[in-house]
Parts: sequence; structure tokens; C-alpha cells
Amino acid sequence: MRLNPVRSIILGFVVFVLVFLFFIILGREKTTILLFLSFFLGGFIAMYFVREKKSQYLFYEGILIFIFSIIMYPTIMPRLSVFGFIYLFLFILIFTGIGGFIGNKIAEKIVEKKIWSFNPVISISLGLIVSYIVFVLLFNLTMLGNLDSVFHQIWIVEEVCSLVIGGFIATYFAKEKKIQFGIYLGITWVILIGLIPSLIFFDFPTSLLELITVILRYIVYIIAPITGSYLAILIVKHQKLST
Repeated sequence: MRLNPVRSIILGFVVFVLVFLFFIILGREKTTILLFLSFFLGGFIAMYFVREKKSQYLFYEGILIFIFSIIMYPTIMPRLSVFGFIYLFLFILIFTGIGGFIGNKIAEKIVEKKIWSFNPVISISLGLIVSYIVFVLLFNLTMLGNLDSVFHQIWIVEEVCSLVIGGFIATYFAKEKKIQFGIYLGITWVILIGLIPSLIFFDFPTSLLELITVILRYIVYIIAPITGSYLAILIVKHQKLST
């Protein structure tokens, strides 16, 4: 997947914000590594997905991240001096630069040798793991600790979003791009996350309406990764046409 500079920079910034917020939620003292990882991934994503590899894109990425840091200033940097801002800017440029350099090198290797193409079992497992990580991240960001009706609906939306991403990963990194990989991922998710916990904790539907609701939810959980698989197939076809 190759993007124009604006999209790749924005994508890198979005990934940075997600990891950075995760760092804030989990506690800054215990998860400092996530702070460094957020800057690194911002630069990595920006350079990995961009069509033309130019160093100034990393500078623009660094500017975006620096502006975000200034906005978050009262929360994360209450005692930062003027020199501290300069050091922060250099710090951001260094780590986004390292991430961008590595992202650029990996992208070149993938284009040359076509690495990171797996058999279906591995790619589906990878998609399942990514789905679960994204869901846990979204769950923690929204702090959905109880199952109030509104919160429960948001929880379902988070699962759907994570499954779309998982379906995309499962198909995009498979050697053969097939829509059924999304179906397999969805069925696996329904069994592992839906049916097995219900059997263990005896959380069965108590009415016909509840049963229909659960079945419809499971159907949505299968449709979501299929959508991700379809998007992956479209992007791969677009890449082939562009090359």
C-alpha cells in the first residue's frame, strides 16, 4: 500500500497519537518505552507507506507531533523550559527520523524481495492477534468497564473496527489474496471471543429476542473481517495497476 505524502504523514501521526494515549492511560512511570515507541512508529509509518521517499516528510511528521506535544503541554510537561522545548523538538526529530529510516529500508526490501507474505494460517493468526490488540487498545481508551446499554453498543463498534483491521491484515499479508481469509478470521473470533466464554461462564440468551440479537452480532463479527479482506484485495489490485 503506497500513499501520497499527506496521507502517509497523517497515518503516521494517527498511529503516534494512539500509542501515545496508550502510554498516558497505562501510567507514564511504568510504560516509558511506549513514549519512545510512539515517536518511532510515527516516523516509521510515514516513510513506510509514502510513495516517494523524501527526508522532508519526516520533518513534517515531527512538526505535527511537536504541535500535538505543545497542545498536551499542561498534562505531560508542566515544567518544561524554553530550552526544554528545543530539546523536545530535537528528541522528536531524532526518534521519528530513526523510525522513518528503518521504515524506508524495510519498504525497499519488501519491494525488492517481496518478503512478509505468509501462508494463510500465519496471516489469519496475525490478523487475529492484531484484532485483539486493537480491541484492547480501544477498550482501554474509552474506559468501558461496565456493560451499560450505550457502552455495550460502543464496545460492539470497537470489536467491528478491530475485526475490519484484522481481516485486512489476514488477507494483505497472505501469499494468495482471498476473501475467505476474512471469513475464517471472523468465525475464529466468534468461537474464541463469543461462544467459548459463553459456555465457560454460562452466559446464554434467556429469550428468543436475546438469541436473535446474539446471532446478528456474530454475523456482523464475520462480515467485518470480510470487509477488511475485500479492502486488502482492492489495494493489492491497485498496487499492481500502479506498478
